[in-house]
Amino acid sequence: GDNTAHYEQGALEGGFTSEKIRCFPDVKAASEFINDIKRPGDVILVKGSRAVGMENILASTGLQP
Repeated sequence: GDNTAHYEQGALEGGFTSEKIRCFPDVKAASEFINDIKRPGDVILVKGSRAVGMENILASTGLQP
């Protein structure tokens, strides 16, 4: 969404490297990426709004809240 750049900048300022930050145009793209890279024991921060259906990432990836 419109605030993506702000979240990315905040993550960088908080110590994340740019290689660890990913932004996606929609829930489907985010879910596909997560399904491709996730491994047992991973912790994945999902930030977004319910207005765009971010809660659907849990269902489509098998992640637990």
